[in-house]
Amino acid sequence: MKSFQDNSGQAWTLRIDVRSIQRVKAATGVNLLAIDRPTDDDPETPLFSQLSLDELLLCEVIFALLYTEKESRGISDDDLASLFEGEVVGAAIEAFWGALIDFFQKRGRKDTARMLTANLNLISQAIGHMDAKIGDLEQSISRELSTSGLESLESIRALSHSEN
Repeated sequence: MKSFQDNSGQAWTLRIDVRSIQRVKAATGVNLLAIDRPTDDDPETPLFSQLSLDELLLCEVIFALLYTEKESRGISDDDLASLFEGEVVGAAIEAFWGALIDFFQKRGRKDTARMLTANLNLISQAIGHMDAKIGDLEQSISRELSTSGLESLESIRALSHSEN
């Protein structure tokens, strides 16, 4: 089980067991037990990759996992969704992957747990690499702009906002 807090400060716990996996499949069509296999919707891409790329689908999976807790608190689907924004979504996603890795490790599927961990590390490295490249590009553009008489990207943003 992994926990995170929503934007109102309430703690939520993601529990992945057979019953919650059944609930996820019924609500979303996602079979978490087949995380390393392609789905009928996309026979070329493993479910893990689909969930990594489609954060809305991943949020639907997370909401299905939180169903029992949501119901016990008397919170509607819309109210639950409104508690998830920005950093909360990131924390919920991190808790989901951690809980799923724990589930597979406890089930004796260390191969699947290692695969998930390795893929998450690769995604994190790729995001870090792209973030660094974007930072380098911003610096390069700022240097170009300063030689053209503009101070920075911020000066362009300020000009474009003042025109609106």
